[in-house]
Amino acid sequence: MSRYDSDSFDTEEFLHYTMSRRGILAGGLALGGAGLLAGCTSGGAANPAAKGGGGGGGGNGGGGGANQPPEQAATIPTPRKQTLIVAQGQFASYGVYNPYIPNVDYATGFGQVVKEYFYYLNLAKSTDNLIMWQSKGWKYNRDYTQITFDLDPNCHWNDGKPFTSADVKFTIEMFQKNKSLNGAASNFVSEAKTISTPDDHTVVIDLTRRDTRYHYDFICSVVSAAFLAAPQHVWEGQDPTKFKNPDAVYTGPYKLKEANRTLQYYLWEKDPNYWNKANLDPAPKYVAYLTAPAADAAAEDFKNAKIDQGGADFQHATQLIKSGYKKAIITSMEDPCLRSIHVNCDPTKGILSDYRMRWVISSLMDRETYAKSIWTPQTKPAVYPWPGYPYMTKWEIPDVASKFPLTYNPGKAEQLLDQMGAKKGSGGKRSYKGKALSFTIITPVANTGYEYLIGQALAKELTKVGIPTTIKALTGPGLYGAAVDKGDYDIRSEWGPCSTMDPWQTYDGNTSKYYVPVGKQSTTGDGERLKDPKLDKLSAELSNADPNSAASTPIFKDALTEWFTQMPVIPSIHTVYTHQSNTTYWTGWPTNDNLYITPNNWWGQFMFVVGQLKPAGS
Repeated sequence: MSRYDSDSFDTEEFLHYTMSRRGILAGGLALGGAGLLAGCTSGGAANPAAKGGGGGGGGNGGGGGANQPPEQAATIPTPRKQTLIVAQGQFASYGVYNPYIPNVDYATGFGQVVKEYFYYLNLAKSTDNLIMWQSKGWKYNRDYTQITFDLDPNCHWNDGKPFTSADVKFTIEMFQKNKSLNGAASNFVSEAKTISTPDDHTVVIDLTRRDTRYHYDFICSVVSAAFLAAPQHVWEGQDPTKFKNPDAVYTGPYKLKEANRTLQYYLWEKDPNYWNKANLDPAPKYVAYLTAPAADAAAEDFKNAKIDQGGADFQHATQLIKSGYKKAIITSMEDPCLRSIHVNCDPTKGILSDYRMRWVISSLMDRETYAKSIWTPQTKPAVYPWPGYPYMTKWEIPDVASKFPLTYNPGKAEQLLDQMGAKKGSGGKRSYKGKALSFTIITPVANTGYEYLIGQALAKELTKVGIPTTIKALTGPGLYGAAVDKGDYDIRSEWGPCSTMDPWQTYDGNTSKYYVPVGKQSTTGDGERLKDPKLDKLSAELSNADPNSAASTPIFKDALTEWFTQMPVIPSIHTVYTHQSNTTYWTGWPTNDNLYITPNNWWGQFMFVVGQLKPAGS
């Protein structure tokens, strides 16, 4: 199975890189409402945005008005009033628009206004949150061994060529022939036994096994979808492991205008022949993604409206608003990934391989303090191992959660340690099976990062109960990933779980089918190295079950119980990020009182934000 919390793009690593440099500190991923998961042939409205929009969030004004804003200097060659400017992280791969190979810049606008997907999930909505786009729907046969996709006949590539079922078939077979491509381990590749195209707008895929969730790979939920169709007429005859795709041919509303390495920006121009103008007709003629300067300089550019979104972090934007600045909007949105503590459960790790030790760690986590005093803006402690989106409440099982309270209780931690035989010696230090206990917590963020601070607080608590614990930030290129992949760690403070389709995603991610021994490089994403036959069995049962069927409820309950018992990943707090937007030139941004869609400018859903923007004063 593909690992649904990665999408071939490390969302969180990217996010933490871009946000930390500004001083604040990633198959298809989700589906919400009941009835959308199986045999779905229709979904939410094509345009997810509420009418109107605009204005300021939290009573901070919001700009607009009768007067057009003045022209403003910016590092772009296009008219400022016609250009949406987004500040982002460092760019490297100018001129390369092949998303199937490593190290291609993603959050440059390429993944936001050029590429498109079959379906989009709107995490901001509680119902009707699936947006049909390149495809109008799907349906399974009775035993879930065949799926049929119905393509939108109006869809065409930005060079004018039609988007057809042949492109879909070509793309899947391209991955099957090139296993080194990003996403080649996904279900849409490995489970496609035969692909037929009865007409230009119908794709029929016979599967290698029963799979009630095959369509997940075609939904853009967190950042992107696992499946991204390639135009056969462009890619045929090319080596997909080397092809640069210089013209960036996809189906989105914008086309490549310029990538400027010297001035560090990507510039995209509106496609006048965009196929879906009836549902998405953006006002900005140009979209520019540029590398943000250092925090203070970026905040100044934001204040001077040289940047429309990004640049100013939460703290800078808050100070601007307090000083009377009327053009800033701060919009909050929960991240799909909880903050969490991951434990190396490998049998070679001694006491950490005992599930009771994970509950020791959980009992030493002061989640209320993390949520209110460490994380900014304030958030709330986790109760379940999934994000707190409204549509995810259907998976909650209160009688299970009440048996596994995620509460701060150092006394319980001490009792469990005594039960396991980790007794204190004369100096107050604990030993286990004749060896002194000590741990190291690793984290991928610097010592000012929230995850570092959470890990630091946990290290102090472990030390207090007699287990000396230190924390180490592995921020150098590749250092953290290498430690995780080889199991070269005790405890990690980072993010996850990230389930947004259904809880099975989390359970499946900790099954032993992904197990790799410590010291051996993992290519399966097995970070925790848990081996629990009971969880394996329950996850396998869920993988063959219809998530929305009442018959699946007892299995979900048993799986949640077993996962909480083992708890290889210990939920900490819900993650809230803020998005700072400027209304000098563009209004219609998502706000806290009109959160019509995910506001993240590095996600595929940002296309719908761009589609709702209007010139200030219009």
